[in-house]
Amino acid sequence: FELSPNGGIWSSVVLHKFSADNYPTGTLVSDGSGNLYGATSGDPCCGQGEVYKLSAGKSEKWTVKVLYPFKGSANGRQPFAGIVFDPAGNIYGTTIYGGQYNMGTVFQLLRVGKTGYSYKERVLWNFTGTDGAYPYGALILDKAGNLYGTTSQGGSNGNGVVFEVTP
Repeated sequence: FELSPNGGIWSSVVLHKFSADNYPTGTLVSDGSGNLYGATSGDPCCGQGEVYKLSAGKSEKWTVKVLYPFKGSANGRQPFAGIVFDPAGNIYGTTIYGGQYNMGTVFQLLRVGKTGYSYKERVLWNFTGTDGAYPYGALILDKAGNLYGTTSQGGSNGNGVVFEVTP
């Protein structure tokens, strides 16, 4: 949805309605062209989640394009915390399940092509439990390309960790 000030009161507009089995999670990211990017923790096909792009069309009608559907298991499933971009347009995020140990992943979606591009996934990290498990928090990407985040479980006391992944 979008909230806009309107003479001292706020107006809301629904931009897109997701299906009951495909709900958005985490924060949205905006690019310089006004497109919105985010993740869902389910999808109509397989319930594994996806990364999507919302674009404003004619007559302010917004359209959704799936940029990457998660397949589960080794590549992770259910991205929950939202995404971040690097300057090259690659997307980074986490999945709360899946990966080699089914405790979540840190992923990179590599931008393929210069126009009409698509994305190819690369798993950067598989959580093992001892190094954290189930990353529900958002990632931070620094200028050097390092990713920082938190997990809700795992680590030496089982209560989660703060982690760094260097692509």
